[in-house]
Amino acid sequence: MPENPGDIVLPPLGALMEHAHFAELAPADRRVPAPPRFTFGTMPADVAAQFYARARLAPIGLYHARNITLGDGLLMRAGGQLLGPVEINIETRHVRGAVAKFGLPDPAAPGRRLTGPHALIVGPGYHIYGHWMAEILPRLSLLQAGGCDLDGLKFLVPHDIPTFAIEMFRLLGFAEAQFVVFGGGAGDVLVEELLLPGFPHNGVRYSDMLRDTVALWRQRVEARHGALSQSNYPRRLFLARRGSNRALADRNLVEESFAAAGFKIMRPETLPLLEQWRMFAGATEIAGEYGSALHGSLFSPAGTVVCALRGAAFHPAFIQSGIGEVLAQPTGYIFGTNIDDATYGFSVSQHDVKACMDAIFCPGAPSVSAVPAASLASAAMTAADFVALHDRLVTEGKPGAARKAIRNALALEPGFPGAAARLAAVVALIAEKK
Repeated sequence: MPENPGDIVLPPLGALMEHAHFAELAPADRRVPAPPRFTFGTMPADVAAQFYARARLAPIGLYHARNITLGDGLLMRAGGQLLGPVEINIETRHVRGAVAKFGLPDPAAPGRRLTGPHALIVGPGYHIYGHWMAEILPRLSLLQAGGCDLDGLKFLVPHDIPTFAIEMFRLLGFAEAQFVVFGGGAGDVLVEELLLPGFPHNGVRYSDMLRDTVALWRQRVEARHGALSQSNYPRRLFLARRGSNRALADRNLVEESFAAAGFKIMRPETLPLLEQWRMFAGATEIAGEYGSALHGSLFSPAGTVVCALRGAAFHPAFIQSGIGEVLAQPTGYIFGTNIDDATYGFSVSQHDVKACMDAIFCPGAPSVSAVPAASLASAAMTAADFVALHDRLVTEGKPGAARKAIRNALALEPGFPGAAARLAAVVALIAEKK
């Protein structure tokens, strides 16, 4: 172990092949991000450059790791070596921060031993609602695509997991008995079989597997609580925000403008979580300051128009655009001017707000078309066609091509009978041949 956090140099998890195997579910790809469907105010040149530079998505898959010790701060180690699994978005800076806060772990105290498969979907930012929506809960669909039985799986959760996160698990049908707590008073755990799903976005682009995620969420929630879209919530929502980070200076004026245009001012955090999801499921136009609440559009139908108000810095990135691209929800922005470099506070021009209202949201305004996902735009085959192609390619001894075919089937129809099991089998077959 190093003597201080500054000395930490971490290998990626994949470099320690004696401890981990990677089952690829979606290959790396490069595609220029779809541009915002509309912009008002000024998108600075450096922000635009960073936006369009996020073209590459890393391979997405599922790590099967062995004999990993996990403790406070999501610190992982194997054989006395601290790990930095960038593949699941745990970077050197995160590990250094955890070591500075909690100290270096004692390699002689591995913690209680856990047998059988245990999944870790939690990552940095797990105290923040938006991270659960955009990158933590979506990992459930990666576990499912990798052939895991979600209802029979154990989930590793930190001792200070937020209450809302437990409620999310509950609404999705997971039982308290499935949670295994680590860190804090629960101490470290030595996990004999650790499942680590990959990271589904790059801050701008989102993997097409997001469609699988949304289908999984809705299926699990609606099986227990009825159809989400059967609600009396308004279709035009303006999401009020009260945080001091990235605060809009003229919030009251902006909210008044949207209210006058027929938007219902809503504070999602005042509603029970299930009601929040129902509210989004019935929405067709959503606006608000860029933040966690906007990610609720994951429950909204295709065609929902999303308008985010934000400052003139790249932070907090543009994952809402990635969500909109995959789910066919046209997403645009009203850019403001940064007025506080420390907290990214900003103001927007009322002229730009009015221009957006007149062009996008006024009665009789032209519809805003979505940019179709490139992976499906030219698809002529059905899910059944791709499954049949997969079966033929397997018999011909072409597992790599078969894997691509079954992924296409799942992209077109996530719940197609037998497709997830076929994907798990062909991934295992490829692993055996390596």
